[in-house]
Amino acid sequence: AFFQSYESFNAYSFIQGNNRVGAAGAQALVAEWIAKGGSAALGAVEEPKAGTTAEEDQVVRMMLDGYTWAEAAWSATWQLSYVNTVVGDPLMQWSDSPPVEFIPEPASLALLVAGVPLLPRRRNAER
Repeated sequence: AFFQSYESFNAYSFIQGNNRVGAAGAQALVAEWIAKGGSAALGAVEEPKAGTTAEEDQVVRMMLDGYTWAEAAWSATWQLSYVNTVVGDPLMQWSDSPPVEFIPEPASLALLVAGVPLLPRRRNAER
């Protein structure tokens, strides 16, 4: 699942509690969505102006057509600037095949922390 809101500063920080405080109080963070198990997000590090945020319908249409997350998210973003931020595995694709379960191991976790894309392994159902 991916997330997008029109909230200012929602990609401002990935440090818990480092939310920008505006007139309406602390802003929610894209990082909070990812920490809760979200796969990807579109956010803004400053005030998003009208017409600069990504078109959600185009993101969904492109993802359903087999494009990667990076292709869909950036293609649907009408103005490329420092304000817009795309978070998530850039090679993520939606598929109609059964989900692949990620089996964490020390070596694969090290690759994840280093930012290297992982190839998930299928768990043997007969075990």
